[in-house]
Amino acid sequence: MIYCDELQTHAAAEPDRKPNAKRASERLDFGMRIACFRPKGPTLTTRILIIILLIASSGAPATAAPPSSAATPEVAPGQLIVTWKVPKTLRVATVPTVVAGYVTRPLRDLDSRTELIALHEKTQAASWEAVAALRADPRVADVQPNYVRRPMVRPNDTHFPLQWHIPRIHGEQAWDISQGSQIKIAVIDTGIRGSHPDFQGQLLPGYDFISNITHAGDNDGRDANPTDNGTNSSASSALHGTHVAGIIAARSNNNKGIAGICWNCKIVPIRALGVDAGRGVDSDIADAIRWAAGLNVQHVPPNPNPAQIINMSFGGAGGSKVLTDAIAAALREGVIIVTAAGNKNIDASNIYPAAVPGVITVGATGYKTKRAPYSNYGQVIDVMAPGGNLYEKQDVQHQGKTWQGGIISTMYYAQDNSYDYHIYEGTSQAAPVVAGVIGLMLSVNSGLDSAAVLAALKKTADGSYQCAKGCGAGMINAAAALAEVNNGTPPTGNGLPYGSTCSQDLDCASRICRPAGGSGYICTRYCSSKTECPSGSSCHAGVCVPGSGPSTNPGSSGGTVIQGVGCRVGAEEAPSGPLPWLALALLALACRRRRR
Repeated sequence: MIYCDELQTHAAAEPDRKPNAKRASERLDFGMRIACFRPKGPTLTTRILIIILLIASSGAPATAAPPSSAATPEVAPGQLIVTWKVPKTLRVATVPTVVAGYVTRPLRDLDSRTELIALHEKTQAASWEAVAALRADPRVADVQPNYVRRPMVRPNDTHFPLQWHIPRIHGEQAWDISQGSQIKIAVIDTGIRGSHPDFQGQLLPGYDFISNITHAGDNDGRDANPTDNGTNSSASSALHGTHVAGIIAARSNNNKGIAGICWNCKIVPIRALGVDAGRGVDSDIADAIRWAAGLNVQHVPPNPNPAQIINMSFGGAGGSKVLTDAIAAALREGVIIVTAAGNKNIDASNIYPAAVPGVITVGATGYKTKRAPYSNYGQVIDVMAPGGNLYEKQDVQHQGKTWQGGIISTMYYAQDNSYDYHIYEGTSQAAPVVAGVIGLMLSVNSGLDSAAVLAALKKTADGSYQCAKGCGAGMINAAAALAEVNNGTPPTGNGLPYGSTCSQDLDCASRICRPAGGSGYICTRYCSSKTECPSGSSCHAGVCVPGSGPSTNPGSSGGTVIQGVGCRVGAEEAPSGPLPWLALALLALACRRRRR
């Protein structure tokens, strides 16, 4: 049996709220002020020092190059702004027709001494070379590239101050590059409450794959209605899928609620986990994966909106051939799959689907801790992302209160049929953060495949979040990842053949680099049986490996049960003092403190 340990929760509501009670008068509909701060300019001492340095270097040839820093400015290629020492009416000088070997032409005057010029060569390198040449001209007072400025994107959503996970991954800087396009992201989970105001315009048609009507809680089995029929109780679904979907693509900048990571991405809600503590069986989940990828599923209508990304915030111990085969089939269709690592504070090498080859497995960081104390770890972890920690307080005040350091997202309250927001913790919350970032990456470069996406995420991750037990490449950096792939073409890799030694997916022609027993990492391919592998190889754990290893995966019966949700702690403000913390700890132990 596979268990998906779930999260504790924190309701974003008034402080007198009870764990299982919600009053209409407790809606959060307050605005927030946005303040912009401008750094102070250099002091007089600094200006004098700069002048001295310029005088000291005046004997050297004038040079110019783009600043080498994380904040390298963007320039309009081939455009310069030249300021002369005297006004145009008093000078004879004009911009030379050739500067640093590049043909120029005037565009327009900006004032009596300043004009905009264009180079025939429209590259950033040409711009900087021409800047250097003109700075050496004694008639020129100043010259600069025509810098590009962009809006500093900060959404006006009411509870954005509580979304600490977005600045933690440099999300606002990523939004300066893209707020996303209509990338389709399937959320395979407990279903969704699609009437939430923050889902308006964000959802595509989904499907309910729960075949057992008792587990489904809707008395009609499989159908085209992915509504979560559960309650907020950990014994039900805890509305887990609604929370996960909001992290990815809640409607943003709409003066209410929260901002999703990928503003313009679309959610395909797929229900495979039921109302009996969020349990789901492999046979239903495998069908959900195949349908999400646009593959045929018996007795189910075709998916009109095949997903480019699948998020799976569930799993647990023990492998399964039927699950591994479904994932391999989706990967062959080019779908990028993101999974949660699990929350038992153990090695994730036997946690599925996190350990299935080809998925992007995400561990969780806390609000203050680099690895959340519950997060699984190990070799299968690819990257880390914020998952929160309810035992840590946020440093910000929101609506006059201090809040716990979990992840806030969309919620439905079944007890009074109302919609609001809730704070959870877990790798279930970290995975959709990554799924949303991948949505942004595909929005700027639709040619990316899973190998290219993972390579960019790892290359740009904050390595200080790595850990001895295995935290992958570290914390994702959304802005850096988007900048890495925002060039119109995916990286091509080395094209190594099957069986070659490799270190990353991009090394291989198949884009699949996996461990092969004592052989280290080799280029391989996905498989569901030995017949799909080269001669002399076997199919093991979903990939071909040289030699005569086992031909099937663990758990080949396909009867695994997966549990997706867990217990809830109904606190509002972050408690202080020993007694509230003790009460939280005892309550967590009483319900096994499941997260995921």
